[in-house]
Amino acid sequence: NQTKPSTFCWLSCLAPSRGEEEVVEQCINQAECLTLAVRKQSKGVGGYLVSTRWQKNFWLLA
Repeated sequence: NQTKPSTFCWLSCLAPSRGEEEVVEQCINQAECLTLAVRKQSKGVGGYLVSTRWQKNFWLLA
């Protein structure tokens, strides 16, 4: 049974006070909801790197 994520879940990462990567990592690991971080692959290969709490830097060709 899925529950609707709280408003705090969506807003908890809007005011970063640390380095960008550290904030993203903290948001992914501490969120009560499913959190995704998506970065464009920068090595000319194409695609995206997707990170969740369970999978880090999963390459997605889209």
